[in-house]
Formats: sequence, C-alpha cells, structure tokens
Amino acid sequence: MPEYNHALEGWQEEKRSAYLYRNIALAETGTPKQKLFNELADAAEQQATLWETELTKTGLAIPPLFKPDLRSH
Repeated sequence: MPEYNHALEGWQEEKRSAYLYRNIALAETGTPKQKLFNELADAAEQQATLWETELTKTGLAIPPLFKPDLRSH
C-alpha cells in the first residue's frame, strides 16, 4: 500500500518534528526562542493532522501513539 506508507511516513516525520521542537522549546525556557520553537511544534502537529486525514482515506488505522525513535531521543 504505497499511499498508506507515504502517509504514515509523513505523519511520523511531522510528529518527530513536533517532539523535537517541543524539547528545544523546553531548553530555551525564558528566551525569545522558546515561543518560536513552540510555534514550530504547533505547525508540525497541524501537518500531522493533515497526514492523519490521508491515513483515514486509506481505511487503515492511525497509529494510536507516537513513540520517538532512538535518534530523536
């Protein structure tokens, strides 16, 4: 299912981005960069929602939970 794989990869990438941006925002607490990274995380979450729509179109389940890979940790 190429459409599912493409949508799943897109979803995973956006969730990974949001995860990383949120962690960077935590490291930047109290600085002007914190707001920027939180906004980037929010934008990545919005993109992940779009990928969820694509996943739903395939008729297959959306992953119940994002788990960051070892590299993201």
